[in-house]
Amino acid sequence: MPRAIHRTVLVRLFLVWLLLSVSGGALVYRLQTERLDRRVVKLALDESSALTAACAEHARRPDARSVTELRRRSEETLRAQFVVVDLYDADRKPLLAVIRPGDDPITRTARDRVRELPLGSQPRHRRFYSGGRLLLEIMAPLSDERGAPLGYFRAIYQVRPETQKSIEEDVFGALALLVAALLAAAVALYPVIILLNRGLARSAAELLEGNLELMDVLGVAIAERDADTNAHNYRVTLYAVRLGEVLGLDPESVRTLIVGAFLHDVGKIGIPDAVLLKPSALTEEEIKIMHGHVMKGVDIIARSTWLKDARRVVEFHHEKFDGSGYPKGAKGAEIPLVARIFAVADVFDALASRRPYKNPMGLDEVLRLMTAERGTHFDPEVLDAFVPLVPALYREIACAGEDVPEAMVKSLVRRRFALE
Repeated sequence: MPRAIHRTVLVRLFLVWLLLSVSGGALVYRLQTERLDRRVVKLALDESSALTAACAEHARRPDARSVTELRRRSEETLRAQFVVVDLYDADRKPLLAVIRPGDDPITRTARDRVRELPLGSQPRHRRFYSGGRLLLEIMAPLSDERGAPLGYFRAIYQVRPETQKSIEEDVFGALALLVAALLAAAVALYPVIILLNRGLARSAAELLEGNLELMDVLGVAIAERDADTNAHNYRVTLYAVRLGEVLGLDPESVRTLIVGAFLHDVGKIGIPDAVLLKPSALTEEEIKIMHGHVMKGVDIIARSTWLKDARRVVEFHHEKFDGSGYPKGAKGAEIPLVARIFAVADVFDALASRRPYKNPMGLDEVLRLMTAERGTHFDPEVLDAFVPLVPALYREIACAGEDVPEAMVKSLVRRRFALE
């Protein structure tokens, strides 16, 4: 169990770390790239300031001299980091279009992409890569000092290798820092979670032990009320669990069988002494009263969430496979499997053990009587699975002193309820 908890905590912390790393990394990447985009856009606009100034001068005085100056500034811009430059007047008519000489992949890509960003009143940019190099597509409106529109500037800017390297280092550095911080947090949380879990597990185990002790106390109280010992509860629990294991019951159903076996007759607490302890045969009216212990037991355990699953045994353990049992006359698969298993174990112990009102029967006689009830009282498949177990169970449990079954049940309970 401790190893399973360590593994579970590690897996969950890893999944949380991975999820936060991916989602947080995506957010950091976006924020960092947006910040660095603004940095590059500013750098590009600063490098094109002389060109945009010439464009503004041309808008004010559109003569041959301003056109010459505009072209000269455009060529200077290309010698910087620009690959393509387009200029437009205030009416969005082309003024100038220049492109860096050559036919390299970056130039071809820039030529194809330069007009993808539409002209508008707000600056826009778009980042892309070509041949491993970072490029920025920029569109910026041009205006005079009073804010009047002069034209539009649209260009492809190639980021310098050292600037690109710095940008990538900043982005991936931020990502690495985030991932490392999240990993450190996960590592720091691991022992805290384990310690908290140990405390919680300790409290849960104490609560479970308290419930199991209460179950045992109730079983003893029932036995004392019935002028019997609690040995019957211990023996029938062992028989039922061993049979349930052979039939492939899941762990939860085995636990239900254990609790149900202890509390199957809890309703007898509500039966009057005159009926419960009567040494002679019961009248029909007294039999009805005695049969009422089943639903009284259901009412008692219904008050406990922890005991509620035992209802499948408490409510149905006197039903018979052919429908002739009580209190509901359920038959076949209408009777829960745990109750069908318990019915076999309960009757076997009642016949094979010494009780205050009877001596034990011989093993052969017990099996003969039970086999005669195959398909009527007992589920044939359950009884057929039980019969081969009987000789070993009888020697191991029925023939042992009362202390042996009690010790075996306590060990079984600790194992089945994960208390060891």
